[in-house]
Amino acid sequence: MKVCHMTSAHDSTDVRIFRKECVSLAAAGYDTYLIAQGESREDRGVHVVGVGPAPKGRLQRMTTFARTVYRRALELDADLYHIHDPELLPYACKLKQRGKKVIFDSHENVPAQFSIKTYLPKPVRRLASIVYKAAETNITKRLDAVAVPCTFDGVNIFEGRAKRVCILANYPILEDFQQPRERTQGKEEICYVGSLTYSRGIQHLVQATFRAGKRLLLVGAFADREFEERVRRMPEYACVTYLGEIPNAQVANAISGCVAGAFTDLNIGQYQHVDTFGVKVYEYISLGLPVLLPDAPYTRAMVKKYKFGVYMQPENVDSLAKAIGYLCSHPEEARQMGENGRRAVEKEFNWKTQEVKLLALYRELQGE
Repeated sequence: MKVCHMTSAHDSTDVRIFRKECVSLAAAGYDTYLIAQGESREDRGVHVVGVGPAPKGRLQRMTTFARTVYRRALELDADLYHIHDPELLPYACKLKQRGKKVIFDSHENVPAQFSIKTYLPKPVRRLASIVYKAAETNITKRLDAVAVPCTFDGVNIFEGRAKRVCILANYPILEDFQQPRERTQGKEEICYVGSLTYSRGIQHLVQATFRAGKRLLLVGAFADREFEERVRRMPEYACVTYLGEIPNAQVANAISGCVAGAFTDLNIGQYQHVDTFGVKVYEYISLGLPVLLPDAPYTRAMVKKYKFGVYMQPENVDSLAKAIGYLCSHPEEARQMGENGRRAVEKEFNWKTQEVKLLALYRELQGE
């Protein structure tokens, strides 16, 4: 079966799309193609078809570049197409009209996320969310399946909006995160890996770490220059070591000696409603790091079950500083939390458990 993954918004090395889904399919014997920005290559059994650099402007990417991705995909004449971006949904309909099987991989709850789209004026965001959800529903009802990383407040958001739904969690590849090295004695450093934005709680995290008298290691890129300049001007930024964006293969080594990993998403958009954690949390616990988590029903349930971290109010600097101080002043308890998290990853929170579901979905569609 010839399958083609399509993305106009992600790089061809994207971990979820390429390393997890495409590589798993190729290893299972599918003739697997990935169309994405960048150059063409043969990589781990996957035929990567590059369509050049993505345009810098968002509008151009969502229109002309998305059309380029579609046209290149059409030339392959695959049996099944797996799309990864909302802007490709109109082309999903065209592919169905040609008799192809189509999966939409919704990486997030897009309608809920409109509330944090800063490039849209605030009065427009709610209307955009309503219009998008109606259009998304109209299209996904015609497709063969939707993949989504989790439920939201216990609800399958595509229930009644798709023929079949596959919950495909974005758990880490266990082999990428070997047993952690020993902690550096006396090094009381918290780490954060990912996009550096206000909604991710970065401003509050910097203030809280400084207030706790500890160091903060930031790995990732600031979303916009204005926010970066504002954070850098804060006197509390003195506690930060900023590495910027580094290759994914180097992240584990950079953070494995820290006391804990921070996940500080604020209570906006979808963040406090997802029944999963950001992939960075699973990467932290893969390395045996305890985690700082925002207080939410799912967080409470997982911390109670696996005991791999502590929760706090990320909007409350005092609450966050207290949690940081607690983990730093209780090294033996923090070490035990790290071991608990590592065991949870080995047992449940790893990509192999999700690969089984992905391949089952493909076999089901192949058999129709």
